[in-house]
Amino acid sequence: KGVKKLEPGSCLVVAADGQLDVQSYWTLHPPSVGSLSEEEWVERMRAVCTEAIRQQLTASDVSVGVLLSGGLDSSLIVALLSEVCEARLKTFSIGFEDTPEECGQEFQFSDMVAEQYNTQHEKICIPNAEVLRRLPDVVRAMSEPMVGQDAVSFYLLAEKVREKVKVVLSGQGADEVFAGYDWYPAMSKAGGQMNGKHQCPEEALNAFAPHYFDRSHQEWLELVDPRHHVQDVTSQYISKRLTEGSAKTFLGQVLSLDVTTLAVDDPVKRVDNMTMSWGLEARVPYLDHKLVEEAMAAPDELKLRSGGKYLLKALARGRLPEAIIH
Repeated sequence: KGVKKLEPGSCLVVAADGQLDVQSYWTLHPPSVGSLSEEEWVERMRAVCTEAIRQQLTASDVSVGVLLSGGLDSSLIVALLSEVCEARLKTFSIGFEDTPEECGQEFQFSDMVAEQYNTQHEKICIPNAEVLRRLPDVVRAMSEPMVGQDAVSFYLLAEKVREKVKVVLSGQGADEVFAGYDWYPAMSKAGGQMNGKHQCPEEALNAFAPHYFDRSHQEWLELVDPRHHVQDVTSQYISKRLTEGSAKTFLGQVLSLDVTTLAVDDPVKRVDNMTMSWGLEARVPYLDHKLVEEAMAAPDELKLRSGGKYLLKALARGRLPEAIIH
């Protein structure tokens, strides 16, 4: 009881007399940028993304691979990495057995990227029976009582990849940083020009919750044993965070929340727990703090254009097949 984890970007200082002091070592503050053309924004993103990836290489004295799903985010990492790395890249993809309802893998897309950039590519296909057998191991590997459908994939992929490399780059964070999720346009419309300085918590929550929460607090209470019932702490926390930032628009507030809280406590946590279970270090260049600051400064219109993540899509043109970009 009474054990809590630190907020992202914080450290705990313990004095000799036992006094505790929580200090913030980084807060998201986008730089003030003048009026730039679309081409200038794309070039700005190219420079900061390339540098973020380069730093992940120079921070390691061991071979680095890439977890290549075949989607835009991981494929662009391969493309930009090939521009700064002379060695042949090692890439890894995972797939599962097909079912009557759907295909269990998307190797056709990762194959395109691997062939275009001549990577040492390894495809790992997992039988469905293996997924069920290893599920208890996945649950035990999580540091907190939460899990997602991709946790099994990362756990089994990391087991195989660790035999080849000790460090991998992964595409987590791109959707949060560059506004890739399909609920962002609706949130932007609902929130309008509300921002951290000129909105009330209730208004902010009403613009956010219908597009993100998958159930009401009352529905949650009906699912959980009464011994574990608590107040609606989720709504309290979200409304507080949406009204304490410095973004100029509501979408900016939402992205700041996602990058500094939701991304950390959901996709990044899953990947980190699953890979470190096998001694494999997963690095996420899209969450480099300088990259995040630069991306947050971009206009909402550029972030949301073409279904979202427009700046990454524009950066990928000429580097990746159109089938992957869209």
